[in-house]
Amino acid sequence: MTNMTAYLQERLINHVLRNLPYPTPKALYLALFAQSTQDKAEITEVYGLGYKRQPLRLSAPINGVVDNPDEIYFGIAEAYWGKVLALGIFDALLKGNLLLLADMEHPQTVEEGSPFKVPRGEITISLV
Repeated sequence: MTNMTAYLQERLINHVLRNLPYPTPKALYLALFAQSTQDKAEITEVYGLGYKRQPLRLSAPINGVVDNPDEIYFGIAEAYWGKVLALGIFDALLKGNLLLLADMEHPQTVEEGSPFKVPRGEITISLV
């Protein structure tokens, strides 16, 4: 996951290079998106019965890389969620700021009654 949003870029530059405070988010949440990050239009979060962002825990960095040490289970779709093409990390369960965004290597269509999960180690993040 390498696409850092302008919001996060500005906060990190101000914090590291200008000594301005940037409070650490209290929690991180993984979101699903129905468009690729390559789309020119604004990217839209998946919606449908049973969908909600899921808490995200990341590992300690090893050689500058963190990952998700746990499987992230979104539950069973109670309605059609569509084709999931990208993942994003927010700093809030509802609304909040999008921090990172990346296309999925293997997009998935989520039909009513299907589970959706992100396997352990699937999300990797580095700053380079």
